[in-house]
Amino acid sequence: MAGGIFTGANLEYVLRELVHQLENTGDSFLLYGTSSLDAVIEAALLVALSRSQTFVFDGRMKPGPMRSGVDHWSCLLAGEDEGRIFEWSPCTKPGEYDETVVLKYSSGITGLPKGL
Repeated sequence: MAGGIFTGANLEYVLRELVHQLENTGDSFLLYGTSSLDAVIEAALLVALSRSQTFVFDGRMKPGPMRSGVDHWSCLLAGEDEGRIFEWSPCTKPGEYDETVVLKYSSGITGLPKGL
């Protein structure tokens, strides 16, 4: 998932708003909280994201059983040995500072949510 763009979704979104944002951003993975579990799974299916592309996030480092059939976010964590070889690539060229890393969305008060 390295090199991805983060886009957060409003927890109050109804299904059509969440589907719109997922279609608009072309998300490859979903990381979501347990409070929105059912809506997110339904939205993911509607935009053809499989359960292997969705991960439940909560405050636990070692998960208990997930009722959703999706993986817990902790499965994305590398082990200590693998983590030692990770390296951040420093920005050395002017264009590298212009890469999108976060895509914020409006609340959708006047219609569907919009990327800002």
